[in-house]
Amino acid sequence: MLFGAWALVLGLVFSLAQGIFHPYYVSALAPAIAVLSGAGLVALWGWAADSWAGVAALAAALLATAYVAVALLARTPEFAPWLSTAIPVAAAVGAFGVVARRVPGLLGRRALAVAAVAGVLAMTAGPAAYSVATAGRALNGNDVSAGPAGASQGGPGGGGFGGDSAVDAELIAYLRANQGSAKYLVAATGSQATAGIIIATGEPVVTIGGFNGGDPAPTVDELAELVETGQLKYVLLGGQGGGPGGGASEISAWVQEHGTAVEDAGTTAGTLYRVGA
Repeated sequence: MLFGAWALVLGLVFSLAQGIFHPYYVSALAPAIAVLSGAGLVALWGWAADSWAGVAALAAALLATAYVAVALLARTPEFAPWLSTAIPVAAAVGAFGVVARRVPGLLGRRALAVAAVAGVLAMTAGPAAYSVATAGRALNGNDVSAGPAGASQGGPGGGGFGGDSAVDAELIAYLRANQGSAKYLVAATGSQATAGIIIATGEPVVTIGGFNGGDPAPTVDELAELVETGQLKYVLLGGQGGGPGGGASEISAWVQEHGTAVEDAGTTAGTLYRVGA
């Protein structure tokens, strides 16, 4: 029930999602699929030992799984082309073994064991090959995909967010030297502006507008409260931040009205404003 609900909810969410969607999101389905596949195989194996309906179900599941593997491998025909032939053959041998298991004397124990191994290979060879290919290469960009390099249509590389991952060392030094008792090192718009700072310093940073800078968080009042309570002293405007949507433009106007531009911060990533005491 747990993993079935997991798979159902995520399957619906991913099927109905709109806007920006990266293929690697579906990796969240992997645990549910793994558990359901393992439990299903055990259940079908027991059912096939007791009835012809179970035999049909197990054979159909085996052949369908092999079909999906071959269909996925067809997207990268230059990658291990022999698998596209080996998997169907192994699936046919495995399916025959499932049938033979119900017919006494049709196959000996060793032949049944070979058929069982062939069935397992038919179901796992494709995913295993993609796993090895994924582990054997570097992944770059913000839209990574599993499998050989030809299967990946990753986004712009460099920083993992599609932008320049370089961090302004002079800006970091200035912020650290002047942070004082403030909880947050700085606030900036979008993850392209804040991710590098967080990684470089390990300090809490306020990301205005979320990943792309378009979410209405924090609001102007919430940011002002952080300043009034001494939790935030600096806001970085401009540079690689996200767009002006979701309240970022209002925050920008508030910062310029209530803050003071810091001329000696030495940054080229935008304009740094001091907004707190």
